[in-house]
Amino acid sequence: MNQQAGIERHSANIPSDYGNPLEEYDAIESAAGLIRLPDARVLSIRGKNAEQFLNGLVSNDLKSLEAGQGTLAAFLDVAGKVQALARIYKTTAYDSTEFLIEIESINADKISRNLNRFVLAGEFFVEDLSTSLSAISIQGPKSSSVLAEVCGEEVPSENYGHKLVTIRNTMVRIVLHGRCSPLGFDIFSAVDQAANVWDAILAVSEKHKLGAMPIGRTVFEMSRIENGIPKEPEDITPENILNETGLEAAVSYKKGCYLGQEIVARIHWRGQPARRLSGLIMETNDQVELPAAGTALFTAEDRKAGHLTSVARSFALNRTIGLGYVHKYHITPGTKLTLKDGDQIVGQAEVVTLPFVSK
Repeated sequence: MNQQAGIERHSANIPSDYGNPLEEYDAIESAAGLIRLPDARVLSIRGKNAEQFLNGLVSNDLKSLEAGQGTLAAFLDVAGKVQALARIYKTTAYDSTEFLIEIESINADKISRNLNRFVLAGEFFVEDLSTSLSAISIQGPKSSSVLAEVCGEEVPSENYGHKLVTIRNTMVRIVLHGRCSPLGFDIFSAVDQAANVWDAILAVSEKHKLGAMPIGRTVFEMSRIENGIPKEPEDITPENILNETGLEAAVSYKKGCYLGQEIVARIHWRGQPARRLSGLIMETNDQVELPAAGTALFTAEDRKAGHLTSVARSFALNRTIGLGYVHKYHITPGTKLTLKDGDQIVGQAEVVTLPFVSK
């Protein structure tokens, strides 16, 4: 396959695979898998009041960050529901504080409009970098070794830590971010240099026999579900309160006020939310088709207990696995539930501890 064609900007059609999903899975499990991120959008907010303003909108503490550090956070509404997840990176630009906000394309316009509403009232500027930046990701246990060889220097070792490096005469920003594996990195480059960066990574991996190869949508989804990593919009939507998602790393309970804080803090200090994103191993009546996202979960007493959000066939377990929201009374590992499509029973599910596969 033409590698440059594999990272065209704004392509919604990440290939399901590159010819051999088993080889791709072996690569991401034992070496590294390279995947393009056409849905990654980047916004920049910079200026005198950028930190104070943005810190008042998101769920995590930005004031404690130094340049080169980052964090997972969420934009919430007043009810504590997730309007967008964001990876926020602190840097410097034009001799002032800058934050790069990486979010999914489905949320980018909404968040950009919201930020721009306040520009005239504050000393900061918002810029959408999405047309100038392209993103790919390398995931797997050897991803740090591959990148260190490619750029010739140490890579970030702190979650969401980031730095500028050079890959084949191209300046890129690399970020430590496990998207579908415990270890992985996102790589942001100029759009017209994305193919050059992609090819350089694969060439260096081949030269040093590090085993990196492109992976498609099937293996990416399988790996992230095995590792219990939720994703927008599959597992997290504006209908979900942040506490339900299990993303405690996205919240600071010590910082000052932010939109939605009262609900998030109340649920946290008073106990668990009404439902929680959980792992499920399934036995289905149809051994060919996977149960669809949205398939309902019922108790033995035929009471609604939740629904599926993401499903995959695990190569490691040779089982159907998935993520789904389960009512708090039924999240104990070992709990048995029934899968239903309307009134029809389509299989059985068991609640399990995440991740499905220990690394």
